Amino acid sequence: MSARGQHRRRDGRPVVRLLVGSVIGVAALVGIGSGSTAIASWSATGSGAGAAATATLAPASALTAAQVGNDVKLTWSPAVPPSGATLTGYYVTRYAGATPSKACGTNPAAPGTLLPASALTCTDTSLVNGTYSYTVTAVLRTWTAPSAASNALVVIVDGSAPGLALGMASGATGASLSGSTLWYRSGGAGSVSLTAAVTDGQSGPASASFPLVAASGWTHAAETVTTGTGSPPTVTYQSSPFAWTASPGTPASMAVVGRDAVGNASSISVAFAADASAPTGGSLSVNGVAATAAGSQSVNKTGAFTLGPRIDYTADVGSGLASSLLTLQSASLVNGACGAFGAATTVTGAPAQSGLATGCYRYSLTGTDRVGNASALVSTVKVDVTAPTQNLSLVSGTGAFLTPGRLYFRGTAAGSFQLATTVTDAATGPAQTVFPAIATTGWTHNAETVTTGSGTPPSTTYSSTSYSWTAAPSVPGSKNIISGDGAGNTVTTALAFTRDNAAPTGAVLKVNGGTASAAGTFTNSASGTFAIGTRTDYVETTSTTAAGLASSVLTREAGTLTGTSCSAFGAATTVTGAPAETGLTTGCYRYTLTGTDNVGNVVAISTTVRVDQSAPTGAALTVNGQVASAAGTTTTNGTGSWPIDVRTDWTDPQWATTTSTLTRQTAPMANGVCGTYGGSSTIAGTTAQTGTARNCYRYTLTGTNTAGLVSTVSVVVRVNPYVSGVQLVNGSGAAGRVSAGDRMVVTFSDTMDPSTFCTAWGTSGDQSITGDNQAKVSLNDVAAGDTVTVTSTLCTFRFGTMALGSTGYTGATTTFAGAGANKSTIVWDAAARTLTVTLGAASSTSPTVVPSSAVTFTPSTVIRNSGGLAIGGTFVTGTMQQF
Repeated sequence: MSARGQHRRRDGRPVVRLLVGSVIGVAALVGIGSGSTAIASWSATGSGAGAAATATLAPASALTAAQVGNDVKLTWSPAVPPSGATLTGYYVTRYAGATPSKACGTNPAAPGTLLPASALTCTDTSLVNGTYSYTVTAVLRTWTAPSAASNALVVIVDGSAPGLALGMASGATGASLSGSTLWYRSGGAGSVSLTAAVTDGQSGPASASFPLVAASGWTHAAETVTTGTGSPPTVTYQSSPFAWTASPGTPASMAVVGRDAVGNASSISVAFAADASAPTGGSLSVNGVAATAAGSQSVNKTGAFTLGPRIDYTADVGSGLASSLLTLQSASLVNGACGAFGAATTVTGAPAQSGLATGCYRYSLTGTDRVGNASALVSTVKVDVTAPTQNLSLVSGTGAFLTPGRLYFRGTAAGSFQLATTVTDAATGPAQTVFPAIATTGWTHNAETVTTGSGTPPSTTYSSTSYSWTAAPSVPGSKNIISGDGAGNTVTTALAFTRDNAAPTGAVLKVNGGTASAAGTFTNSASGTFAIGTRTDYVETTSTTAAGLASSVLTREAGTLTGTSCSAFGAATTVTGAPAETGLTTGCYRYTLTGTDNVGNVVAISTTVRVDQSAPTGAALTVNGQVASAAGTTTTNGTGSWPIDVRTDWTDPQWATTTSTLTRQTAPMANGVCGTYGGSSTIAGTTAQTGTARNCYRYTLTGTNTAGLVSTVSVVVRVNPYVSGVQLVNGSGAAGRVSAGDRMVVTFSDTMDPSTFCTAWGTSGDQSITGDNQAKVSLNDVAAGDTVTVTSTLCTFRFGTMALGSTGYTGATTTFAGAGANKSTIVWDAAARTLTVTLGAASSTSPTVVPSSAVTFTPSTVIRNSGGLAIGGTFVTGTMQQF
């Protein structure tokens, strides 16, 4: 057969055209195979032309096999017949290995047994144990289409129910299972998970079902648990927790069901029972004290005590007694309070306790039933095997001092003290102190027990009432101060008594060079600056007879200085070390080094420095009519002689003035300026003064007080050029009468400038006027006293006035001048510093004889010395015969 062409039908399937030559017969074939499609074909012999169509039958798919109970249930997807065709039905074939057999009651040879075309499942029954697979064959008239083989399935035929055993999972709280009774503690919330152990040796365990619990306060939903622990034939399934609140309702009995793989089931009915009662019958005694439910306490100071009697718990009315245990827990003991107790250890029997260290020991006898209800008797022993410590001190004291183990007291006067002891105990804490009585002569104190103190544990301070004594008491014997802790441990401190009446010794103090003493000393300072030269402090060593030095203090007090007396000292300030004192003002400064021992014996040495920065006052000095001053004054003298007019010596209100001295110093003078003064000479009283040369003379009145302070006033007498001598010398005439040949000789203190005498003279050297009629001397009749004047025709001549001191020399003006032997002359002798006027012939004989007179010469104020200083002063001769 060959295809000459291909056509399609209206339904889209191809139309096969066959060309027939010779005719060949072809039989119809039906192919059955895994997943094959039914195909129809044929053949013919002959010639001519013809046409034929082909169609397909798709088999069932997705075939699965599953055991249900002792049967196998098959499920598949439908076969697909050709379009327009209706499926006849299905038959099922079972394979045990490669051996087929009819299944699901179908037989391909009996069309009436076929499953209908609408069937998609069937059940294969009456099986024996084995391994099976299946096919489902679709039938369309004569066409068949087998499916692919199903999964291989091991079939076990099981007709027996599984075994079932109940239990409790770990972690249950407040529950106990006794047989099929579930006890629960109703006094509190709890939970329990039940277990169901399912045993099946044939099809094997499959699940366990736990019911809903709906009673008040309970929580559990119905559940079927299919995953467990273990392996067949026994698998254990665990429920979710059955939980309850405090005081719940009591659930009705419930059933727990276990199933095997083929659905066989077994069940157990569980009853619920509430238990709210704890065990009874226990008793315990520890350290002689009965244990109680609230907890008893006792104290022990030895670390050894009895334990017992002990009677364990014996009965429980509910779930039953689980245990009766005696346990011990230990904790720290601090300030009488127990710390956190540690893990408990079990005590077997009632052994005696010994060797326990300081701490808390809690003994608990506990009876517990099966759901956790418990009864307990508790007793705690506070063990303190260490005695407390104590530290004595004085709360207050007058004339008393405490060292470890010894009380010193000053017996020269009444005194008192209060004892305090700080008691320290880290375990049971301080409890009390017993202070002893003292009945010794002069003393007062009764025995007392003090239980209330101050401070925070572990230390408490207990204070006594006052111990007191009168002056000169007896010395008490040793006394004991005893303190105890809360456990009865005690500590004892012995206290000896020592009388100390002696003050410290050994001090030395020097201030401003003065050595201090117990009576006090004095020194003086003019500057307010001085040294604390030596300071050696007091000493007293603590011993069995001496309380020891408390302090050695140097103080300074400032007071008022009046005259030489000190008063009104102010508050003392402490001086550290031995510093130099500076900047102290006028006043008194008392330095006191005081030594005090620990019971109040006191000794002191002192010295006072009187500081006076006020120099002497009250002095007065006048020389040459000029008042002296502190800054110094100046006066001028033109005679070379002058008086000390006033001298009042210095005084001092604070100090006795040691000196008030008047001295004179001389300095050269040049052009009116004083040079350097030389050494001084002392002047007693008010001796009249003379100068021998033109110099400066400084007079200083100096006052020095005993503190060394100095006051001065001074005045300078500056001696200008002056006439140091006047002589009226008789020539050849009658003595006492002015006549020709008489000379007037004026001597000057300095070398003079001749030009200031005569304008025609030079400024230095010898000079003269000796020409005829050049010099003229006039004797003048003056009512107050006759005078002599000198003039010159050569120059303007400056001489001055010579007052003769008498009116008897002339009654009219007489001149002495002329020429030749009769002329008057004027001569300046520079070396001798003399001006000599010689009288020529007189113009008349009027001059008379005068027995004596005092001549006063006043030089012209124009006359200057060689340094330009004016001549000054007046020279008066003694009363004598002149000329």
